[in-house]
Amino acid sequence: MRKINLPKFKNDTVFTMGQLLQNPTGKGSSNMASRARIIETLEHKYYMLLRKNNSFDYKVYSEEENYIFVFKIPSESNSELFYDVVIELKPLTDDAKNGRNVTDYNISVFSNSPHFTFTYTYVMNDNGLLVDWCKSKCHDMALTVKPNTKNPVEQYGFEKSIYYACLFIRENKLYSKATLKKIASKFHKAKVLKDIASDTAKKKEYDSLKKSSKKKGSSKKKPIKETKPRRRPNFKNIPTEK
Repeated sequence: MRKINLPKFKNDTVFTMGQLLQNPTGKGSSNMASRARIIETLEHKYYMLLRKNNSFDYKVYSEEENYIFVFKIPSESNSELFYDVVIELKPLTDDAKNGRNVTDYNISVFSNSPHFTFTYTYVMNDNGLLVDWCKSKCHDMALTVKPNTKNPVEQYGFEKSIYYACLFIRENKLYSKATLKKIASKFHKAKVLKDIASDTAKKKEYDSLKKSSKKKGSSKKKPIKETKPRRRPNFKNIPTEK
């Protein structure tokens, strides 16, 4: 059952990068003040992450009229961990196809971030907004089992790894077709997929690094030295004045 409140064009759900950055759940899903606070927090965290890492690693590919971004988005909690994020942009209308920018292109997404996997993979797949050729990197349960615990209302929201990738595109003006035509390489699916980890592999990496980080943290704590109790003076042996 499709629950994302987004417009339709023929059989496709219309979802642009602008919608994802401003209100990914669609019209009427949350009040403006609440969204503004979320966006402000995300943008602040984005710039902090960007300063810490100088930039984000990414590649751009083209396939006919479509453009594909593949990012390595750094984790906020572990400097050794990077999430593979794919943003695929396709024109649904002639106006979009003939425009100067890809801002009106329809967007499909993928991330192997555990949060995306357990909260949004099913929802995006159910609404036709998951990158089709990345489904092989998704666990069957993530694709077919409803996220009743993590996302019982089955709505898409502000997912950090996806949001940071789209914000990077916007802030660096990578939405310009003139720019994209200069930097984009020809898309070869098999080659690109080799550089993308499955959500299962990424979860294992996440758990391993988390466990390792805890061990390092505990080893840094100095052990408390055991001290022997001070002996009380034996007043019986102290001579007294007569």
